[in-house]
Amino acid sequence: VVVVMLENQSYRDVIGSPYAPFQNRLARQCGVATAMFAATHYSAADYLAVSAGQYPPASTSGCNTVGPCATTADNLYHQLGRGGLTWRGYLERMRSPCQGHSGGGYGYKLGHNPIVFYTDIGRHACDADDLPVPSLAVRAGAFWLALENQTLPSLSWGSPDRADDSEGPGTGAAQELAADKWLRAFLPSWPRRLPIAGAARLCW
Repeated sequence: VVVVMLENQSYRDVIGSPYAPFQNRLARQCGVATAMFAATHYSAADYLAVSAGQYPPASTSGCNTVGPCATTADNLYHQLGRGGLTWRGYLERMRSPCQGHSGGGYGYKLGHNPIVFYTDIGRHACDADDLPVPSLAVRAGAFWLALENQTLPSLSWGSPDRADDSEGPGTGAAQELAADKWLRAFLPSWPRRLPIAGAARLCW
């Protein structure tokens, strides 16, 4: 399983938009989850809700450092470990593993990396499995090496940087186009790199 989240565009902003042609192609081919909604407004709280089913109250005002948003909540990563399964985070433009602060400009954003907030993930595990990548859409770095070698973990959490996730510079249309271009570069080369067993298939 690979989880990737884009940012700050509503359903009506994306579906049917001329600025998101690839996302609309995926929607036509793969379907759309019309009954799914964000838990709240701020990124960190939503990312924590996705990975733990809940978020600490402090995260609803944003998380500029780890401390105020740290949480003891049980989470996907801890549950996978208990079940003998593996996970890894791949964060665009993070400078070092498990980085506890945002980067400058439109780079890495701390609130998009839920792994660092869970107190049941020790520093050693975080450093080993929460990894920086230059770009998830470039054929280089930890994610693409694992994909090429078919060694991706049970769960891969991928976060594009803010230039790629629809939070970049320019108008809403420019942001949407940038995210769509990034997604188009990220996904299409997957089918020939993934072992597809039985009736499983990739919808694109």
